Amino acid sequence: MWSLLEDADDHGIAEEVEAAISRHEREGARRSRRCGLADELPTRSVPVGVCSLNCEAACRIALETHDLAADVDAIVGRDSVATHKPDPEPLLATIEAIGVDPADAVFIGDSPRDKKTAKRAGVAFEYV
Repeated sequence: MWSLLEDADDHGIAEEVEAAISRHEREGARRSRRCGLADELPTRSVPVGVCSLNCEAACRIALETHDLAADVDAIVGRDSVATHKPDPEPLLATIEAIGVDPADAVFIGDSPRDKKTAKRAGVAFEYV
């Protein structure tokens, strides 16, 4: 996907391609399944943030669809900051938004890219 976005930028159609990808992500968020571990969110007394390669709007839709929006303190999507994972900026922005020191944070992810992001940010990592 990243090469597609870069190629689109080179051809002056980045906005159109980003809009199409984001539209697809928002539709997918409405049809997504709730992760069983999500049931634990309301029971946790720690700040929670979402750092995603999806657009921020899709993240918000998924959280609202699954009644989790009130349990999440910050959302950083692909379009929220200038860079994307595995650059550490999105994760560090999420951690800053929830008011936690990176040394005290744990990034829970589902991909090698997430693990690499955590390592670059100096943040502990666990797979979902």
